[in-house]
Amino acid sequence: MLINFLTLITGIVGSITTAIAVFRYKANPLINKYLILLLSVLSVRFLLRGFSIYLHKIPVEILTSANVFVVILMGACTHLYFRDLVYSKKWRAKDAIYLIVPFVVVLLHLLNIQQHYEHAATIRMVYVVLLIGCVATYNFLSYRLLRKSIWSKKSEAPFLAKQTKAIKSWTLYLYAAIVLLGWMIILVFITNGFKYTSNGNGYQITFAALFWLAFFIKLLATPELLYGYDFMKIKIEAYKKAEVVLDTIWILDTKPELTNLKDIKITRSVTNNLNSYIHQMESLSFHTNTFRNPEITVEDFAQKLNLPKVHLLYVFKYHCTITFVDYKKMVRIHDAIKLLETGFLKTSTMETLAMEVGFSSYKPFFNSFKSITGITPQGYYKSYVNCGL
Repeated sequence: MLINFLTLITGIVGSITTAIAVFRYKANPLINKYLILLLSVLSVRFLLRGFSIYLHKIPVEILTSANVFVVILMGACTHLYFRDLVYSKKWRAKDAIYLIVPFVVVLLHLLNIQQHYEHAATIRMVYVVLLIGCVATYNFLSYRLLRKSIWSKKSEAPFLAKQTKAIKSWTLYLYAAIVLLGWMIILVFITNGFKYTSNGNGYQITFAALFWLAFFIKLLATPELLYGYDFMKIKIEAYKKAEVVLDTIWILDTKPELTNLKDIKITRSVTNNLNSYIHQMESLSFHTNTFRNPEITVEDFAQKLNLPKVHLLYVFKYHCTITFVDYKKMVRIHDAIKLLETGFLKTSTMETLAMEVGFSSYKPFFNSFKSITGITPQGYYKSYVNCGL
């Protein structure tokens, strides 16, 4: 009775989490259709398990089939969720293969239950290979995707470091959860000799319920994941009121360890004028269209500031956490966001916007925008419009 109550509570909390995810679907770039499907499947699974005592004792074969279906479907949904999180791709025809496989494996399982079936041994072998193969394949595909993209990603914008860290932590947590679930169910089947006459003992069910209850609570307690990031609601005008716009990229209080003789000679001059230099740089960057010139170099920037080039290079080398190239990208993305929020797309396209702010083409603009803000230009614009900002 206690186990049923625990699984029922897990299902209810999961349903609440799913409802919030559906509500925030359009406004939050971390939520897509596959995450919603994943949360829905998990919630229904625990609700059914919790109500099983009232449903005339559902046959164990049916519960086992449901477990098999759920673990494979969740592996498929998780991989598709990660892929859309990285590439923001729309539905593709071949995605259907990922979602059809669970039905095929469960069909083989149902056939295997019929012990009198002529080819039961062969079906069992194919079924076992498919089950383990599916779990291992989805785990591998997800790991390879995450390792090459999200887990190795370093945000170019320090003020988005919290967001980047949260996404890494979230994907790692979700990946570990899916891996644990898949291999735990396979282990249950192996310990039962692949006879599939057990739905797991009380300890296994309790562990699963507590684990996924913690999973849902983590989502509910982490607004950045379920509700969306504050950066989607921040206006550029708010930065203008600050003394320094990009305050987190500048290193003001630390004295650099110098080994270069040329740098040692100018260190006093630069240090005494450091605050003034930074204010001049940001004023020119954010109050003029200097960086809309796609050909601008550090020499050009120094000339416009009326500063020695070596002084400017010194600032970026010892008092800035990013390079001049990345600084240009950040300034241009700020410029692009201002234009998006002032209706630029009402008369122009994204490609035109990219060229307007100084990028050579749309692709580097798209990559820089997503790297710096964590969302695509289209995603930011839709979120801005939906939020009514």
